[in-house]
Amino acid sequence: MRYFVAGQSIGGCFLLRRRRLLLFASLLAGSVWPAAAHAIVYGAAVGSDFAYYTRGTWTSDQLHTSLQNLHNAGASVARADADWAQTEPKGPVGSHYRYDWRYDDMVVGALAAAHLHWDPTMEYTPKWAQQRIKPLVYHGKGRNSFVAPLPPANDVVYAAFVGVFARRYGVGGTFWRSHKGLPQEPVETFEIWNEPDDRWTWGPNVNLGDYARLYSSAYRAIKRADRHSMVITGGLAFTRTSLPRLLRAFQGVPIDGLGVHAYGSDAQATIALVRWTEAQMVASGRGRTPLVVNEYGWHSGTGTQSVPRRALARDVQTAIVGLSKIKHVSAVIPFEWADPIWGLTDGALASGIKQARSRAG
Repeated sequence: MRYFVAGQSIGGCFLLRRRRLLLFASLLAGSVWPAAAHAIVYGAAVGSDFAYYTRGTWTSDQLHTSLQNLHNAGASVARADADWAQTEPKGPVGSHYRYDWRYDDMVVGALAAAHLHWDPTMEYTPKWAQQRIKPLVYHGKGRNSFVAPLPPANDVVYAAFVGVFARRYGVGGTFWRSHKGLPQEPVETFEIWNEPDDRWTWGPNVNLGDYARLYSSAYRAIKRADRHSMVITGGLAFTRTSLPRLLRAFQGVPIDGLGVHAYGSDAQATIALVRWTEAQMVASGRGRTPLVVNEYGWHSGTGTQSVPRRALARDVQTAIVGLSKIKHVSAVIPFEWADPIWGLTDGALASGIKQARSRAG
């Protein structure tokens, strides 16, 4: 996960986190899927929307307006973290797990009210469940520094969390049965972790074999809750170097969809990276696996992924149209909706989606 600082945040520095899909998933990687041009869905990362709201920068009306504008732009999904550490801050007592669903209820309810499905990234291990790893990896320095996320010491407790999450927010979940006044927009796609190939998001001992085992445990737990759900891999920080290693680690492991982080210097570089990814999947015998392009983008600020303001709208639109032409791309979800420097809220996202849909016929 790359971090982009955009203004001040909760606790002093709000780090925007780059961060899905309405198709029903097959149980096996080789199952038949329609071409992406006929089934593609669109959305955007909305983590900063909820950060602005929870820190008091936005009112509930401002949050709703932002999410409604995303829906009006043509989006049907929104990607944001499901923070395990916040939901389960204390470990189980015996076999009794204790969850605090208030934040998750707020997220899924706000999105549903705007007719958006939540595509959650299931990550952030609570301290009680973390691996005991040293040396720790720190983001930043001084008072604003924090430890990089660590994987769980036991895959079983992570699987318990994601399984209960799916039973609550998935199709027919308990949340929807008790909130019948809301538009029924259940979670249908679950992303298992985020960038598990990066020490900044997995800790110092990156091991994609360990990640494959975590994914498998979560996959089984979610499928027990909803066998039609889509369970996708966490997008990779270093797609070109890490994808071949991921595919080797996942030999024999079913993958409903591949999360793809496709940061490139411009739209053409992003499109080329996703085409390369599709070719790698074909070569590995997973050519029918949907590609969920759920993180990419450019901004008009400074630093990584910055482009001249005059090029920003062009790149946003060109990427949406170009990615939509790739056969097995099934979702296009750029980063980041709420912050205008990413160029999505000024009409470029809506225009790109409109063009892509018109060209798909």
